[in-house]
Amino acid sequence: MVKIIREKCINCNICKEKCPFGAIENKDNRLEINENCKECMICLKNCPQKAIIQEKIDKIDKKLEDFKGVYIFGELEEDKLHNATYELLTKGGELAEKLEENLGLIIIGNVCDEEKNKLMEYGIDDIYLFNINDKNYDCKTYSNCLKNFVEKNKPNILLFSATSMGRELAPYLASQCETGITADCTKLDIDESNKLLKQTRPTFGGKMLATITMPNHRPQICTVRPGVFEEVRLTEKKAAKYIKENVVFNKNENKEILKKINKVKRDSELENAEIIVAGGMGLGKKEGFDLIKKLANSLNGKIATTRACVEEGWIDSKYQIGQTGINVSPKIYIACGISGAIQHVAGVKNANYIIAINKDKNAPIFEIADYGIIGDLYEVIPRIIEKIGGKE
Repeated sequence: MVKIIREKCINCNICKEKCPFGAIENKDNRLEINENCKECMICLKNCPQKAIIQEKIDKIDKKLEDFKGVYIFGELEEDKLHNATYELLTKGGELAEKLEENLGLIIIGNVCDEEKNKLMEYGIDDIYLFNINDKNYDCKTYSNCLKNFVEKNKPNILLFSATSMGRELAPYLASQCETGITADCTKLDIDESNKLLKQTRPTFGGKMLATITMPNHRPQICTVRPGVFEEVRLTEKKAAKYIKENVVFNKNENKEILKKINKVKRDSELENAEIIVAGGMGLGKKEGFDLIKKLANSLNGKIATTRACVEEGWIDSKYQIGQTGINVSPKIYIACGISGAIQHVAGVKNANYIIAINKDKNAPIFEIADYGIIGDLYEVIPRIIEKIGGKE
């Protein structure tokens, strides 16, 4: 791992100019190495201040047969677990059952008694606690704790939610453990022939799905997008064994938290709506959402959209449905001019009925729709509104 020593660096930018991969950037008059680094060491050789070093990562002695158990990283929000953690516990329980291995949960921080009682409903065998009083997340401290956990307990599978924390922490840990990682998975399963974790994720802009396995490295680490798995509680409670682990602080990081700003939560109206009318790029223009609103009003429903429409500036992001937006479970979901990209479909898979309106008869949305109308939405929707006698 290539590292810049802050105390020696004078921001001369020579390393930035010499790097053939664009892996060094100047942020706020401070040089940083990004994910493009190939560890070619050209920057190290050209630094006049000797401010760049290559850190050696201690190798973990790995005998694959020694790695057992499915473990979930429990992400905390204050003293409560993130909803996505419970989704992973449900899926993790299924994987552990197929492997005939234990299901474990790893928590860095303090969890309230209410959460401990709730955890009894997910079939967890062991809960590992790193009691840390500092509520400010630090990637290196967390990764140091998890690396020690991996060396000591040898987990077979380690799952993270693809939140902002998980997307940073999981790959950092994978690098420390010299193993691989599959990011943003939408499906997980066990290959019955070799007991490997099958990790499926969208690729090529969502046009294809890739299933990845990791035959030669452990643990098998992946991040999973929140909302793709359903949270299911068990009818019978099970008391897990609590095990305290030692916190390994990062002593070399010299930083100070100046202010913490909590993310504003989305309005829950869309998440709880029984009828949703969504418009996609097939609208062709921003004004097309006026028609979507008319149909939604006629049905006493709510409007929604896709990521592409948000990026075009046609509508606010609070209406976005999909893997990077809101997951919904309405009784009726009407997709107007939506092609049916995997990322969007993942957000509506729990709808009771999906109705698609699209003039492209080959649009992927028709593959998941319960009812489909092939036609120009600007002709179809007004006729629907007229038939149901809807309001403007």
